[in-house]
Amino acid sequence: MIFTQRRSILLILGIALTLIVSTCKIKNPDASLQEAVTTSAERCVALRGNGTHIVAHVMGLARLLPEWGEIHGFAGGSSATITTFLYESMSLNPAVKALDGKPKASALALLMKSTIGYATQVAAEPEWKALLSFQSLAERLQEKGIFDLAQTDHKKLASDLRAILGSDEFRDLVNPEVLRMLQPLSANDQNFARNVKEVQKAAVSLVNLDAEDSDVFFRPGIVNFSKFVELIGRVADFYAGYGRKQADMASFLNDCSAGTDDRLWSELSTKATAKGTCGERFTAIIKDWRANRSEKSTHRVDDLPGLATKSITITSVVKEPSAMKKLQDYETLYKASKPRRMDFNFEDVRFGYWISRGLKQDLVESWTRSSDDWKAKKAINLGSNSTWRQILEKSPQEPSLGKYTSFESNEHLAGALSLGGWADLHPVQILKAAGCQDVIYLTRR
Repeated sequence: MIFTQRRSILLILGIALTLIVSTCKIKNPDASLQEAVTTSAERCVALRGNGTHIVAHVMGLARLLPEWGEIHGFAGGSSATITTFLYESMSLNPAVKALDGKPKASALALLMKSTIGYATQVAAEPEWKALLSFQSLAERLQEKGIFDLAQTDHKKLASDLRAILGSDEFRDLVNPEVLRMLQPLSANDQNFARNVKEVQKAAVSLVNLDAEDSDVFFRPGIVNFSKFVELIGRVADFYAGYGRKQADMASFLNDCSAGTDDRLWSELSTKATAKGTCGERFTAIIKDWRANRSEKSTHRVDDLPGLATKSITITSVVKEPSAMKKLQDYETLYKASKPRRMDFNFEDVRFGYWISRGLKQDLVESWTRSSDDWKAKKAINLGSNSTWRQILEKSPQEPSLGKYTSFESNEHLAGALSLGGWADLHPVQILKAAGCQDVIYLTRR
């Protein structure tokens, strides 16, 4: 049970998961991989949203890049949107943009591995400390007996949940709505016991990633997802070089990518150069950027996808009025704590694809017309006018992590509902339809 909880809770850690990379091995690709990949005008990667195994993205790309070359396009949903966002951010860095060919690919591989160094440097900040501390949340909840759904003392349960979720250790990344639910509105608050129970269930769903209960589509999640996206955006700002010129980045990439394609960060960070070790130099770049960056500059989360890398990001969508009414009717009964049954069919869910700049905007429609693949028949175009913030607040937020989200008024399907990026876990076909000549599917094993 503890192993499952530890493994599942890592889903929300996003880029912080790179701290675990030091336990992984980087090996030179074997002959079969080298034979499988060829140089082409469009090299693309289909990423499976691996959740707890998002680290497989980082190390997989770090291994692939030096052998295959720069990757031109990505497709994926859930945690794969985070990986795609960070890769494009690294590609936008002026020091990377100035490179080409093998040096550029090796520089991108180095930056992928350097996320360990970044996470180490920011670990002391309150928000990042809370994010990293979520690894121990399962144990804390277990110790207090939170996972025992049979307990009936809601006042004690509320007190225990407040003590954990409202602590200095976790509070900065906990959904404020959840904390409010753990406080009675009055001495006779008739909804208090029910609210406390819902928070308990949210905690259990978060740890076990359990989406069997239909209420997960409507129950507030434990994690403050907007704050989480802001943290990921801050990482992306650094890697893109937004807000502060990174004077030593170009020479760092040149000196520290040479001869280190097969090395982990723990190894290459100790490499000596004329200006110090690679780890010391990267730390200096981080410290300078954090101390002097301009908060008035553009932020990566407010960019549209496609500035440096073509991408197709994915979420599940409900858009038909009849299907939306089913969800709305269920939510009404859920909020009133009345008996309810989810009368929802697979046919009610569409596979939504955000198409970035640089790709044909009628890609989804042409794919649907020309393919007999069942995924193509369920595909729907989400357009290219959603920002990375809007995408990251939808695709990774799956059932058990938070309730459904709505497309905003400036988005292609304004008013439609997103249920998270679990829809297309093998987005190879749409990359082929987009014109990618070579596609590698990257997953956990």
